[in-house]
Amino acid sequence: MSRGTGDTGHAALELVLVVAVLLVPVTMLLATVPVWIERQAGARDAATAAARSAIIQADPAAVAGAVTAAEQAWGLPPGSLSWAAEGQPAGRTGVFTVMVTVELPAIDLPLLGPIGAVGWTTSHSESVPAYPSR
Repeated sequence: MSRGTGDTGHAALELVLVVAVLLVPVTMLLATVPVWIERQAGARDAATAAARSAIIQADPAAVAGAVTAAEQAWGLPPGSLSWAAEGQPAGRTGVFTVMVTVELPAIDLPLLGPIGAVGWTTSHSESVPAYPSR
């Protein structure tokens, strides 16, 4: 028994197109989102720890050690965090700010790894105590 319309077999073709055009890109995006969240949290933690460490030690050189320690604690690749600082952590008053930049993969394929990247920067500021107890 034939319908006579010539439409047989289109459902299989439509399924392949839906999977290729919709499901594969969405799956790749969903695989990348946890990496973004982890790296952003690591950068925030590094900026906070670095600013506080520099204020407590009254030494801007403490920033590098704190950023490296946060990088290792979060399991980020070595050198994935870059930083810059503004202000002086010692003195009577002021604000000391640390800015940390991390590379976020544009897309992270499970078998191929990251493809493309974008820089994301966060900062943390600490007030320099007026009368430190050192």
